[in-house]
Amino acid sequence: MMRLVESLRRKGWSEEDIKKTLEILNSAPKTKPSFFYKIVYWIALIAAVIGNLFVAIILVPLLLLFNHILLYLVIAFLGVSFGALFNSLLTQIESFGEKTYIVSGLFIPALAFINMFFMVQLMNIIITTLKVTTMQPSFLVAIVYGFLFLTPYLITKIREQVKIIV
Repeated sequence: MMRLVESLRRKGWSEEDIKKTLEILNSAPKTKPSFFYKIVYWIALIAAVIGNLFVAIILVPLLLLFNHILLYLVIAFLGVSFGALFNSLLTQIESFGEKTYIVSGLFIPALAFINMFFMVQLMNIIITTLKVTTMQPSFLVAIVYGFLFLTPYLITKIREQVKIIV
């Protein structure tokens, strides 16, 4: 700020104009419209939901292709990756100052369980339509994905609680 003040003085600005300018600049973050953050929040949530459902749909054919170890490694990678992405997104949005922690606290687990439901239903449709037998229990795969999706969120919440206690 000092460089700005010096620059404005060199340009011939009065002390009163400099003071008004600094007040405007300092008050700018406080006057940003909250509706903008709400729009960003909901667009981000919708994008995350669509992306996560897409991953859940992609996981279903993998049940038929991969053996146990490879399948669970792929599920672990995708679940933790999307969970971390989603958790990071919500953490950043919450840092804007919006009181969205209640929505995110309910939304993340609900999203994980909704994905589990869709994965199991789609897998059952594929199995009955193609008359394919799978070695992987689809519900177990869905539970593993849901748990791994929730893991980054749970870690963040545990860290917050430990920080509050300490």
